[in-house]
Amino acid sequence: MPKGTPVAHKTGTIGGVANDVGFITLPDGRRFAIVVFTNSSTTSTADQDRAIAEISRILYDFYYLTAQDK
Repeated sequence: MPKGTPVAHKTGTIGGVANDVGFITLPDGRRFAIVVFTNSSTTSTADQDRAIAEISRILYDFYYLTAQDK
């Protein structure tokens, strides 16, 4: 997320499972919810967390940038 982006979330990680549930606030005040669950992953926790962060950023860009096009 861009620096200063309000994010309210709850993570959970145990034995190959990484989860994150949260609300992300866009600069125009709109918010969206995101839920990401992984299961039985053999990748590192850091890589799982990075994947969740990348999914969040893709959604942030989609919702924020498409609204600016209108």
